[in-house]
Amino acid sequence: MAVIEPVFEALNAAGARSVCGTRRTRVDLFVESPIDFAALWERAEVLPLDATNVRVACIADLVALKRLAGRPHDLADIEALEAIAARRSR
Repeated sequence: MAVIEPVFEALNAAGARSVCGTRRTRVDLFVESPIDFAALWERAEVLPLDATNVRVACIADLVALKRLAGRPHDLADIEALEAIAARRSR
C-alpha cells in the first residue's frame, strides 16, 4: 500500500477520482467513498470468482454510484442494472 499512497494523496488533494484498467476491463477507484463504506460493505453481495470470493456492491449502491458519476455510459448501465433488479424480484 505504501507505493500507491502518494498517488491517492495527490488525487485526494485534487478532489479527483481515478480510473484504471484496460479498454476491456475498467475499474473506477474513489479516493473518498461517496457512500458510507461500512454500509456499502454490509449490503455487498459475495460472489464466487475462480478460486476465491469477491464482494460486489449491491445493485442499489451501483445505481447510486453511477448516478453520481453521471457519464453517458453510467446512465445507460443504470437501465441494465434496474432490469436485473426487476428480474430478481419476480
